[in-house]
Amino acid sequence: MKKFISYFMILCIVLSVCIIPQTAFGATNINDGALGLLSYLNIMSGDPDGNMRLDDAVSRAEFSKMAVTASSYKNSVASSLAFSPFPDVTYKHWAAPYVRVAVSGGIVSGYPNGTFEPETTVLYEEAVTMMLRVLGYKDEDFGNSWPSGQLGIAENIDLTDDIDCVAGDVMTRRDVAKLVYNALKTELKDSSTELSVAVFDVRISEDAALIATHSEDTTIASDSVLTSEGTYKLDIELNRDYVGMKGDIAVKNGKKLVGFIPDGDSRATEEYIVYSTFDNKVLAYKNGSITQLDINDGITVYNGTAQTTFGMIKQSVELGDKIRVKRLEAGDIDYITYTDGNLLGPVTAMGSNWQSLWQTPSDVSVTRDGATVSASAIKSYDILYYLPDMNMVMAYSNKVTGIYEAAEPNRDAPNSIVVSGVSYKLEGSNAFNKVHSGGEFEYGDTVTLLLGKDGEVADVISPSATTENVVGYVIGTGIKEYSSGNVDTFKNYYIKVVQPDGNTYEYVTDRDYSESLNSVGKIGFSNGYARIVDVSTSSIGGTFNWSSKKFGSDKVSSSVNILDIGTLDKSIGSMYAKVYGQRLDGLSIAEKKVLFAEKNSSGEIITLILDNVTGDDFEYGLVVSTMSTESTKSYTYMVDGNRYTTTTSGNYSIGRGVAVKIMGRAELPNSLNKIESVSGKPTMVSSDKIAIAGNTYKLSDKVACYKGESSLDAEYSMISVYDVIEKYSDYKITAYYDKTMESGGRVRVLVVSE
Repeated sequence: MKKFISYFMILCIVLSVCIIPQTAFGATNINDGALGLLSYLNIMSGDPDGNMRLDDAVSRAEFSKMAVTASSYKNSVASSLAFSPFPDVTYKHWAAPYVRVAVSGGIVSGYPNGTFEPETTVLYEEAVTMMLRVLGYKDEDFGNSWPSGQLGIAENIDLTDDIDCVAGDVMTRRDVAKLVYNALKTELKDSSTELSVAVFDVRISEDAALIATHSEDTTIASDSVLTSEGTYKLDIELNRDYVGMKGDIAVKNGKKLVGFIPDGDSRATEEYIVYSTFDNKVLAYKNGSITQLDINDGITVYNGTAQTTFGMIKQSVELGDKIRVKRLEAGDIDYITYTDGNLLGPVTAMGSNWQSLWQTPSDVSVTRDGATVSASAIKSYDILYYLPDMNMVMAYSNKVTGIYEAAEPNRDAPNSIVVSGVSYKLEGSNAFNKVHSGGEFEYGDTVTLLLGKDGEVADVISPSATTENVVGYVIGTGIKEYSSGNVDTFKNYYIKVVQPDGNTYEYVTDRDYSESLNSVGKIGFSNGYARIVDVSTSSIGGTFNWSSKKFGSDKVSSSVNILDIGTLDKSIGSMYAKVYGQRLDGLSIAEKKVLFAEKNSSGEIITLILDNVTGDDFEYGLVVSTMSTESTKSYTYMVDGNRYTTTTSGNYSIGRGVAVKIMGRAELPNSLNKIESVSGKPTMVSSDKIAIAGNTYKLSDKVACYKGESSLDAEYSMISVYDVIEKYSDYKITAYYDKTMESGGRVRVLVVSE
């Protein structure tokens, strides 16, 4: 009887136990974890003041109530009694209905003297025996050895897991909560059905992950939660700190989540918004800053109801997605939960009222092409995305203009289009509606593609739609033949132009513009055709200072586009290079070297086209053999490891092992010109400099390095600049540079020998 009494008291303690996010049985919030479930099932509650008193002992009366409400007798309790079950439990006692049912159900009994002693505390072994009786065990199951028989059975069925008690201990309310929760997960005697299922139709599943609620994924209903076991209606107030954790989930009727009990290591997960991914690294946004997360391919990922690995999903992880990281105590990642983000867009900006598209707050942060800018920096025809979780708008200004040549797989249902020989994937309905068979554009039309965050086509417009100046360097002219989509073909004149952003564009014209090859001009439009208009000469010049963003006396935008061209002679192959402000830092550039300059409304230079200022617009090679006849001389030279041969009736006077600047294309040069050199044993070589013969020279970021002996009939082999850095003390080096460092020159070729 003592055992039964103690057991009832323990059970009563559970009524007031509560948990917190840190442990399953240590909180004061009645809605959390195991205590939330016990409260939902009406097995436990706090005292009238809401106090849990987890360290208090449990009375027989309290435990009687809990034992009954956790058992199949829970619906047999009368609201009041007209008689007293025991002299010390009168009909007026609050626990009288529960004591009566507990005794009549064989869960507990009174003492031989006829009393019940409702305020006496219960011992560990007594509480365990009473819960065994709730599970259907009888006295004959325990044997004659008290209490080892009872405790042995309890241990074998995991009823006493995580309870730090031994026989003779008085159980606290915390201990009782654990005992009753364990009992709910335990199968009834001689049955495969757990107590929670048999009595409450609640199934408790272990090691489940809470993936997301409506707050993390708007596709989930506001009253539901996504778990690794499925999506369920919420019938409780879920602690959002639990999202991303693993633990036990309690589901009623297979539809409603009525409890979540986090695992013992229930530290909060770290929530991030994905910014970008590469290899096994994720750049993620949290609390206003970007953090790098290193996630191995083998890390477990809960993606919806599927359990997978990061290696299996990383190709689909993209900007705006949400991940929650759960770490081990040592800081290593244990697992992550992953949900698609709520990235909005793409949309095309039209005018200055773009903020009304999503009713973005006034403090929204804005980036344009990766740089932080003010909201006013967004221009018409920028492609926009909005990340509500980051309160960030991202704008992309990249455009491609060319001739619409084909739709793939067909014009009725295109998923990509071919423009000037390049295939572009479509992103969203705006682009689709413009180019499909019933759309605005036909094959052969000049179109401008507005590219989004992944370089895909977010929208398509006519080149004449934008009011921005289109100025560039003409690198191609001619005639193209097109198919109308059936058997008919037609031809159009076209021009190819490289703009200061470094991208090339094609336009349909109504006449031959071959006389404009290698010129700088402004592209205008008339009746759907492009035309070239001369640009006025710039009056800008002076010293370029990148740190202060000044060019002479003019301000320079931090996002300035600069194109350096190698020739204006249409008889020579086109040469050009996109360069950056850092490359021009410190150079004095004459006005005649500035072919075009454009300023924004703030007076900052945003576009520059220069006439051979850096030399970066040429190709550089190494002559590896020569051969002469009576009338010709041929030269074999290497460019970026590739071999080319040219034959001339003239004589360049260039020997084997000499570096050259190539006029025109490497495969069909107009001329080869020997460049300056300095030789000796270097005292320093780094990735951007070499010290040799008492002077320091800057290396081109595309410096080509060759190893060989110019005095021997030996092959030259191309090596990495890092090989030179590692072994430079073993080498004699000849450094070839195109002009002095002060005028913007760089070392273009290194030839090393032992």
